[in-house]
Amino acid sequence: MSSIKIVHSGGNSVSITAPVNNPAANRTFKLPDADGSDGQFLKTDGNGALSFATPSNPLPTLPHAFVFMDSQYFTSSITLLEFNNSTTNDKSSGVTITRGGSERFTPTVAGTYLVQAHLTFSHSGGSFTPVVYIYRNGSSYVSANNIVSYGGGHNDSLSCQAMVTMNGSSDYVDMRGSHNGGGNATMLTISTFSMFRVGA
Repeated sequence: MSSIKIVHSGGNSVSITAPVNNPAANRTFKLPDADGSDGQFLKTDGNGALSFATPSNPLPTLPHAFVFMDSQYFTSSITLLEFNNSTTNDKSSGVTITRGGSERFTPTVAGTYLVQAHLTFSHSGGSFTPVVYIYRNGSSYVSANNIVSYGGGHNDSLSCQAMVTMNGSSDYVDMRGSHNGGGNATMLTISTFSMFRVGA
């Protein structure tokens, strides 16, 4: 196997060798006539001409969605929690965000998603169990609860998350809440709902 050896003045060398397997035909590679820029790579046109090129998307955007929630009462009935009416802080790519009483995330790219629901709420007090849910296609997928006992008004929070497989067309997720104490609890606008694609 032939090679080209370039010897350094210090005595060591760098070699360029032919492929391990015999090529199907003779190959000629034409080097570019100028230096590349920092971060570029050597690219072939498939016909032996080499050039320096910049990666088209060195940091690809993965499908995701993020919203802040609205100020909303929830009670002992499992309640669909609404997204904040302001879209200023929404983040989304590859996921459709639906509002108007049908709050949900619907990914347009199939895969496995990390879904996170964070519920911060206020309540007038007492002993009760608040619950936050992640629903998939209208059915409870995962939930988290806490036992709360306060003599007066208070704020508290709950979080849950799950890895959820989505088909990239009709599958959707939403966030819900409930509690078994008397009166209303109020979801605060620092509550959040998010999802991120983490795998195929």
